[in-house]
Amino acid sequence: FELQARIDGLTGYHFTEKSTEGVMVAAARRKDYFPVYFVEPLKGNEAAVGFDLASDPTRLEALNRARDTGQVQATARITLVQETAKQYGILVFQPIYQNGTSPETVTERRLQLLGFALGVLRLGDIIGVEAKEHNDTPMEIFIFDETAPLGQQLLFPAQSKVQNYDELNPELCLSIPLQVGGRVWKTAQCLPEYHASYFAHHATSSLALFTGLLITSLLVLYQLTQAKQQLTTQAILSRLASSKEHLRQIMDNVEDAIITSDEAGIIQSVNRAACKIFGYSLTQLVGQPIKILMPASSHKAHDKGFNHFIKTRQATFLGKFRVEAIARRKDGSEFPVDISVTHNEQTFIAVITDISLRKEIELEKETVQQRMREFFNVTLEGLFFHKEGIIIDANESGARLLGTSPAEIIGHSLFDYISPEYHAHANECMQSGCIEPWEAELIHKDGSSTPVEIQNQEAVYREESMRVVAVRNICERRLAEQSARSMAIELAQLIDTANAPIFGIDSNGLLNEWNKNAELITGYGKDEVVGRNLVNDFI
Repeated sequence: FELQARIDGLTGYHFTEKSTEGVMVAAARRKDYFPVYFVEPLKGNEAAVGFDLASDPTRLEALNRARDTGQVQATARITLVQETAKQYGILVFQPIYQNGTSPETVTERRLQLLGFALGVLRLGDIIGVEAKEHNDTPMEIFIFDETAPLGQQLLFPAQSKVQNYDELNPELCLSIPLQVGGRVWKTAQCLPEYHASYFAHHATSSLALFTGLLITSLLVLYQLTQAKQQLTTQAILSRLASSKEHLRQIMDNVEDAIITSDEAGIIQSVNRAACKIFGYSLTQLVGQPIKILMPASSHKAHDKGFNHFIKTRQATFLGKFRVEAIARRKDGSEFPVDISVTHNEQTFIAVITDISLRKEIELEKETVQQRMREFFNVTLEGLFFHKEGIIIDANESGARLLGTSPAEIIGHSLFDYISPEYHAHANECMQSGCIEPWEAELIHKDGSSTPVEIQNQEAVYREESMRVVAVRNICERRLAEQSARSMAIELAQLIDTANAPIFGIDSNGLLNEWNKNAELITGYGKDEVVGRNLVNDFI
């Protein structure tokens, strides 16, 4: 729990409690913890974050009472962990159960408890502000918690020497009992003792005047408090309306369709994009079953999944991933969509994206790839795509050179199929990216070798940067070269052994052949005449 809180952004979050010296320390090990997780406002209340409410008996008693009753419950007086002034505070707990339910029995409440929402009341701040705003009457205000033991009943003011209501002069005070979160409070508004002598001389009339003033003061305080509460409520409602309008503007400006429906599958709201995508107006959609946006072939599967969720409250598709489906427009045409569904209390929220264009692009891409594959496999050259020497793909021609299939060599190293004496040069080309053709020998599956010419170059394949190796079988070229060399040797031998002088000239009339008999007749050696003009120099 602490680790997750830190991941969520609460740096250094850990469970804490107050030591007997009043210092915040790491919480002791216990069966259950009730740590403070969220505080608003945070400023000034940082010390409360992570504080384990179960570490204090007063707080724990109110927590257990709220959990077992399912009702709002208040603590006895406490000193808040974040308190810096001399005043008492109380905590008010509202239990929260699974699925927002209100379990009927204590056992069910304990099993289904998720946590608590709580309010923090600083009595000195709350009552002190009101008293200062209406201090024209010399009154003192006291609040006592009669549920607490004697000596611990005073809630306000914290500095008072009076600790219990019985210590007050009843002739100078007006008291009102209050029920607050399962506790009994008594509020008293009294004249200070230094006015007692005056009232002693004006007994009945003074007391009547005092009582009238006291009641009037309480009514004024009540009316002012109610007015302030009404203004606050109006401000909250105004902000809520503004937030709703802001949300509506956002929803109407997104390109995805956003549709909400109730648990009967009836559409409750749609945004502009939904109307545009499906071809309906707002009034044509709201109040209609969600199935009008699906082809008839999908209705049965939809009903089955929907009914299963209503019965079990379980559905693997809710809020976890986007699923592709077919939707239906008003004109009856069908098109592919991405759908993401979430469930909030009694409402389903679907975000729907028209993926027609994406599907067209994917189809075109598949067509191009298929054509490339066909060309890839019909070319006579062997082609090997690799990353750092590991074969990613190969065509049929390349696999035939090795006596195998493309599937058998994918994932293997190119070096497994190149004769060892060429490894050094192959590695150099792989590192430097040489593009000039070079010759090597490939090892066939049967152990034989095939002479090849290899050429490397950079390529983008399957949207990845890698190298492609083009391999050409040069067996026939090697045989032709060997045959040409043999013929050249035989021709040279024939010329040199001929009984007659033989002169050879090129197309420009320059000598390029001069046999031994030509040397004997002319006295010129071969190296003296090759490259010279036969007609001009010797005839």
